[in-house]
Amino acid sequence: MSVLTFDCYGTLLNSDIIYEYIEKVAKEHGVDGQHARDIFTMYEDRLMYGEPYQDYDQILKQILEYCDFELKTDFFKGEYDNLIAIHFNFKLHPDVLPALKKLKEQGHQIYLMSNTMHRFMDKHSEQFDGVVDGVFLAEDMHCYKPDLNFFKQVQAKLAFTNDNHVHIAKGYWWDIVPATKLGWSKIWINRDQKQGFEQEAPYLELPDLTDLVTLIKK
Repeated sequence: MSVLTFDCYGTLLNSDIIYEYIEKVAKEHGVDGQHARDIFTMYEDRLMYGEPYQDYDQILKQILEYCDFELKTDFFKGEYDNLIAIHFNFKLHPDVLPALKKLKEQGHQIYLMSNTMHRFMDKHSEQFDGVVDGVFLAEDMHCYKPDLNFFKQVQAKLAFTNDNHVHIAKGYWWDIVPATKLGWSKIWINRDQKQGFEQEAPYLELPDLTDLVTLIKK
């Protein structure tokens, strides 16, 4: 039996729809969609990691204000409620639940580590069909991954070692890099077929969770 910690957004839940929506709204107003998406993600990172901790729903309001600021528009801030609704409607990637159920059947403990709030995770948890043993959220940790404090708090609470733990994540900078710094065993779910770096080796790599059960057995 192992303790398995998972990144959630991107790895398990498909969060691309939030960025696709930003592109769509921009294009409907005659604004370059990719440029708007880039600004949204830039300020998402700046406000998460460059400022004292705030809950994500408050950050989201500021991101939209900065989108209007950068693009000289006045419509993004009016999309707040729509983006909140989209967050509630993130869906699991189709490969996720079958893999998690098999891992659970084998006796593994499954925990989520996510840059989100209970407001959203309480809704998302309904999709996991009871296979998740616990969640660690930015709202509780008062910091966002890749802050090492997030990871250290989780390890202290679960008391695992590399002999009985693996961290599984799509996020490279958010998860694989800090896991490397702490010496965690890790599996990169490389859904976007990107190229990793030698300095984060060794890590195992999969395109999705389909073969995760077999890899964990090994």
